[in-house]
Parts: sequence; C-alpha cells; structure tokens
Amino acid sequence: QRAAIQMLADSFGVSVDRIRLVSTEAVDWPDGCLGIQEPGVACTMAIVPGFRIVLEAQGRQYEYRTNQDGSIVRPAMVALTWQREGGIAGFCDDLIVYASGEVHAIGCKASDGIAADSLRAVLSEAEMNQFNEWMTKFGAVTVRYEDPAVADQMKVSLSLYGSGDGQPAEAERQAIVTFAQTVYDRVKP
Repeated sequence: QRAAIQMLADSFGVSVDRIRLVSTEAVDWPDGCLGIQEPGVACTMAIVPGFRIVLEAQGRQYEYRTNQDGSIVRPAMVALTWQREGGIAGFCDDLIVYASGEVHAIGCKASDGIAADSLRAVLSEAEMNQFNEWMTKFGAVTVRYEDPAVADQMKVSLSLYGSGDGQPAEAERQAIVTFAQTVYDRVKP
C-alpha cells in the first residue's frame, strides 16, 4: 500500500496524507507485468501474487497493481499507446497513457535517458479534459500511419481504449495522434 500511495503522491505532487486508501484486494496476477501489457515490455510467464489497490486523491480514484512485497507498482489501466519508429532521425519512441492520467515515455536510444519503468509525468488539467472527452466518446480506436519512403520509412501507430461506442473522423484521429506526440515531446527529457 505504501509504495502505491508514494507513487501517486510523487506523480501528482501531493503529500501522502492527502491520499486515502479506498480498498486493497489480494490477487494472483497472470504474469510478471501484473496483467498489464505495455509495448516493448517482456513479461515473465509465471503467476505473481500481489494486490489491487484503489486510492483516492483530489476527488478521483486511482487503481494500482503490485506484487506481494510492493517492489513492483503499476497503474492499472492502459488507456492509450503510441509508437513512432523509423525516419531519418531513427525514432523508436513509445508512450503509454493510463486512465488515471499518468504517463510513461520510453525511448530506445541511450541518449534519451528514459527508463521504461519510471513514471515521468501526468497529463495537465487541459490534457486530461481532452483525453477524458475522447475516452468517453470513442471505443477501441487503432490508427496507423506509414510514410511511403523505403529507406527511412516512418511508422506511427496509436491505440486508444475508450469506453464509448463512437469512432473518430480522420481529423479527430490525427488530433489524437498529435496529442500523443505532444505529450511524448513534453515528457521526454
């Protein structure tokens, strides 16, 4: 519990005494990633005993998953993934946005200095409002763009896991992709 509370406090810049524990439940997770699939992350295929922890801060609830000793703590619900690879610059960038608004940015270049397991930021209030609008309006959305060039082909893919039943028009699809790239660029050191 303490590790999840500390992660939420660090992510949102609030003191731990402003976070309330809503519930804790013992769970056997199906793999080393605690049942959360993330791009570029390989998971051990063994049952991992742990906990589902629900916290409340700033009027919102946040779900975390941990292993038994709390050495692994992850936000529970991946809501958006974005990947960019190729191009002259040799991009290989990943962004994961959780339903809570927490963000992981992962770059493959050593110079990027981004660790795959470190939470780097949270969405701003304006970003969260826009993101929640898309999450409510749209269901599962997949976007793929590929540059036709062969030698330095750029590929961008995005998946949004919304709770609505709509699908975005092309302009909205592009807006979601631009949003993800903007968040990645802001988070990346």
